[in-house]
Amino acid sequence: MANHSATIKTIRQDAKRTARNRQRKTHIREAVKQVEKAIQQGDKQAAGKALIEAQSQLLRAVNKGILKIGAASRKIGRLNRRVKNIGTAQAAPVAAPKAEKAAAKPAKAAAPKAEKAKKAAKDA
Repeated sequence: MANHSATIKTIRQDAKRTARNRQRKTHIREAVKQVEKAIQQGDKQAAGKALIEAQSQLLRAVNKGILKIGAASRKIGRLNRRVKNIGTAQAAPVAAPKAEKAAAKPAKAAAPKAEKAKKAAKDA
């Protein structure tokens, strides 16, 4: 336990900041989920309104120092693109299955050193 009054005060302040930041992150996640829910339902107007709220929450988090501007900008851009694509074939991108690498590569020929070793073993 801290012995100095300033250290005790710092611990109290950290606890308050942590709780406040956790609350803000929760609001961000809820706002983003509302946008994603509207996208899944195909409701472009509801998604647009939810996007405005999510954008507001994300930018507020940047101003408070919870998120970096690049992270918030990236999230806003991706959500915005998905909202714009509602009703098109690109609305729900699906990951394409990756081709198997093992099947794509042909078997390699035996190395020249291995052939020399086999010849040496036969001669000996």
